[in-house]
Amino acid sequence: MTPALANQAPTLDPIDNVTVFVGEQVSVRVVPRDPEGVVPGLRIIDIPAGAMFSDNGDGTRTFKWLPQSRDAGSTKVTFEAVDALDENLRNGRSMTITVLQNEQNEMETGNLPPEIESLVDREVTLGETMDFRVVPYDPEGVVPALRVENMPGGASFDDNRDGTRQFRWTPNSDQIGAHQVSFIVYEEKNQSLRTRQSVTLTVKAEQDIVNPEEPQPPINSAAPQFEDLTDQFVYLGQTLNLVVRATSEDGSVPGLAMDRMPVDSSFFDNGDGTRTFRWFPYPVNLGDTYVNVIAIDAHDPSIRTDKTIKIRVERDPNNPVNFPPVINGIRNPTIRAGDTLNQLVQPVDPDFTVPELSALNLPNDAQFVDNGDGTRDFRWPTDAGDIGDHTYHFRVVDSEDASLTFEKSFTVTVAEPSSFERSGERLRVLAERRDFLIGYASVLNAPKIADNELYRQIAGDEFNMVTPENSHKMGWVQPHRGVFEWEDADDLAAYARDKGMVLHGHPLVWYTQLPGWVQFMDVSEAKTIMQEHINALVGRYRGQVKIWDVVNEAISDNDGKLRESVWYKGMGEAYIAEAFKMARAADPEAILIYNDYDVAWFNTKSDAMYNLLKRELEAGTPIDGVGFQMHLLSDFTDFEGMNNNLQRFADLGLDIYITEFDVSMSSNDELEQQAEVYRRSLEICLAQPRCKAMQSWGFTDRYSWRSSNNPLLFDDKYQAKPAYYAWQRTLRDFLR
Repeated sequence: MTPALANQAPTLDPIDNVTVFVGEQVSVRVVPRDPEGVVPGLRIIDIPAGAMFSDNGDGTRTFKWLPQSRDAGSTKVTFEAVDALDENLRNGRSMTITVLQNEQNEMETGNLPPEIESLVDREVTLGETMDFRVVPYDPEGVVPALRVENMPGGASFDDNRDGTRQFRWTPNSDQIGAHQVSFIVYEEKNQSLRTRQSVTLTVKAEQDIVNPEEPQPPINSAAPQFEDLTDQFVYLGQTLNLVVRATSEDGSVPGLAMDRMPVDSSFFDNGDGTRTFRWFPYPVNLGDTYVNVIAIDAHDPSIRTDKTIKIRVERDPNNPVNFPPVINGIRNPTIRAGDTLNQLVQPVDPDFTVPELSALNLPNDAQFVDNGDGTRDFRWPTDAGDIGDHTYHFRVVDSEDASLTFEKSFTVTVAEPSSFERSGERLRVLAERRDFLIGYASVLNAPKIADNELYRQIAGDEFNMVTPENSHKMGWVQPHRGVFEWEDADDLAAYARDKGMVLHGHPLVWYTQLPGWVQFMDVSEAKTIMQEHINALVGRYRGQVKIWDVVNEAISDNDGKLRESVWYKGMGEAYIAEAFKMARAADPEAILIYNDYDVAWFNTKSDAMYNLLKRELEAGTPIDGVGFQMHLLSDFTDFEGMNNNLQRFADLGLDIYITEFDVSMSSNDELEQQAEVYRRSLEICLAQPRCKAMQSWGFTDRYSWRSSNNPLLFDDKYQAKPAYYAWQRTLRDFLR
């Protein structure tokens, strides 16, 4: 006879304490185990504001938190596993999260980075398709850009034309296992404002044959069901508390998860088999928001029920609520003594009204200039007597209720000009001796950044080529059909002319960062609209832009197919040839290139690009060169593959341009590794006769789109890094 065993309490796998900086996401998977083999419940105690505890669909949960300045210090979080059959049987573990202040990474209250509505880890069986929507959200109400990293082969990430994207993937037999995919949302105007959310996508083989001699948990004949889960309504100023409850046929307690959660909402365990969705909406949420609730069988996580809930947010006519204003996030600037600080101070009111902004302590010789839109420019001409750190304070007052105020401080570092000096010759001087282009990408609205004089002085000294990060992109330069925003593009053209730089235009035709009117256009108009845009942009800068990225990123990641862009839907593959022909007609003297990323070494995508360009050249398409975007990591080692891959494109008769180069680090301990990747990559380019240019995507970490990974030649205080001197030595060595 087999002895009966008492029901034992579940346990939790060990959880380490963590230390992070402000603005750095905490992500911890919490794994419960039960001696009886059933799936215990999981709850969190003292969840920090803004944190999430998402169900992964496999009995585990992931705790995610992006701490802000207010969270600096130590926070203790406790997780508890609760037995599925006896809630009195439970075990807990705690972890301490230490949040450190870090000026470089800090995104202070005000213009907050965009977010992605909460995603959960997912699991499919071989032969099934993963299909889910990724929903970005920006607290300021603008539509942020969205991209994916580490996308599995054969997956797609298609634009839904409503600001969201659809991830679809049918895995093959070589992809069984776990795949971590990251989604990155960022502001187009300031790519340092961004948020990353990672999920684990697990592919299972077909179910193993069950051994009939092994005891098996009871199998439900039906998926779990929700109880009284209906659409919701909430007024501004109120908190929605929605208790979610689900039942199973066999009496077990289903797991609960939520997908597409709004920013700053939570879904916490009540310890009784239910969960509460809590959300305090803001005016930007007026209208309808949709969330997806998931009930997961306690014995078989593949058995689940999904239900989409509509939440309507309206103003209460009998009790209107007024939200307090804040001041836009400001990163503490560093400038040279003798330069003029040009700091934009921008108040933001969630109610979309214009609050009153004032400065509490300005230098006697400073100005606080009203821009006529509620913002002000703090302009301060400095001199040698100002060297040191200076902290200034600002206050914003609500336009309707003077009791609603907010104060903001920031520190300006005025540095001795000699502290920015660099030994050796400038990069452009060395490059020009061998008729080579060394370039950088310019931040949007460079004349308006706080440290613009220092930024442009260094750029002009070091580089002989410049590309705009954003001001040529269609979403920026043509927000409405036939209406163009030329100011920043014109300024950059004038700057390049003044500094004797080659101007490299980027891009004419791209699948993303399109204005809404293009995303929702009738695709039968694609050719006409493309023609209008190319004629306008290339025509305006004819004779000024020497090189154009004509078609950008036309190939999907990993599978080698052309992206289902609006241009492809309207014109098929022919859109690529048409774009180059239109650009050639608009400026016969410009160099026209095709540009893409993750194609600098041998892989499915670079093979597809090779075949595409070979096809186009054979058909007579006027393509002069190919651009390689190299956003690398400091542990990159495939230099032989890079060298051989560039050679095969050169053998097609194409010139080579390394158009976007940076090298991300996980810590400053990797500075020498980073410098080595910079050195080896430039060395390969210089040794290739058809490689005409190499361009870093920015030059200071302060304004990099990957600023948290410090990927560029200068740090965020404009000090040259080992990577800078690696380029300097490499250019000098190739002159010998």
